[in-house]
Order: sequence, then structure tokens, then C-alpha cells
Amino acid sequence: MTPVATARSTAQLAATWAPRPTMQAPAIARRQIAEQLKAWSLTGLTDEAELVVSELVTNAVTHGSGPIWHSLHVIDHEDGSGLLALEVGDHGSGWSGDLTVDECPENFCHGRGLFLVDAVTSTWGHHHLQGGHVVWACFETSLTQLVGPCGDSCIPDAA
Repeated sequence: MTPVATARSTAQLAATWAPRPTMQAPAIARRQIAEQLKAWSLTGLTDEAELVVSELVTNAVTHGSGPIWHSLHVIDHEDGSGLLALEVGDHGSGWSGDLTVDECPENFCHGRGLFLVDAVTSTWGHHHLQGGHVVWACFETSLTQLVGPCGDSCIPDAA
């Protein structure tokens, strides 16, 4: 499946997909994320990004409603550092409040996925949209080797 939308400038690369909200959606999302990171030469983030998108898409399918979507955004900074931002959205109401360890009993089968997201990302959070909910996660990265979809560098030369 090709991305629903892509955008590219010297400051940002982005891709968005809208898989059907089925139990196959997490596997489809993992494959899409891995392919996009390979195209952008950011394969060092693949394992963590696949884990996070799998958890968040699973949550959207299980607890959300309506169509779902996920996106990647690469944001570069002038110093060569950057962020890989991953978002998953659905048309559900999401949740309110903070996630705490006390909410997850030791022998409970569900509810630990967001702790994994917290462990492997630089930062993450959620926000409500009119008619929906988005969970986002960011990974810090060096973008000196970033390559765009056409094979050219996405980092502008210093003038």
C-alpha cells in the first residue's frame, strides 16, 4: 500500500497511511514503517518504530473507532540532529488523565504496551481532535545520512 500522502522539503519528510481497522492493521503498519525508514536511510530506528506503531495501531483497532491512520514525520534541525515523529489516530474518544504503573496489575494481560512505548521513545503523548484521538511518539536521531525518496540528500548544504 502506498502512502495516502507524502510531503517533502529540506526541513521535513512525511508519509501517512490509512489501513483498514482490522486485526491485520498492525502487521501492515509495521511493514509500511519499515519500508519508509529504509527509503529514508533511517533503518537504525526500524525495530523501535515497528514496536511503537504495532502497539499504537493495535490500540486504535481495539479501543478506537472508525477509520485509523498512522504517519511518520522526519524533522531535521540545523545541527544535523532531528526527530522521527510517529502518530496514530482514530475516531474514538481516547482516554483522559495520565498513565501510571499502578493502573496495570502485575498479572494483567493488557495495559502494558504504552509502558513499552515510554521505554523506547524520547517522548510520547496524546491529544484529542474534534471527532478523534491521536497518540504520538518521537525518536531522536542523527540525520546526517538521511536520503530522500529520489536518492538525494534531504539535508541542505550549508551555503
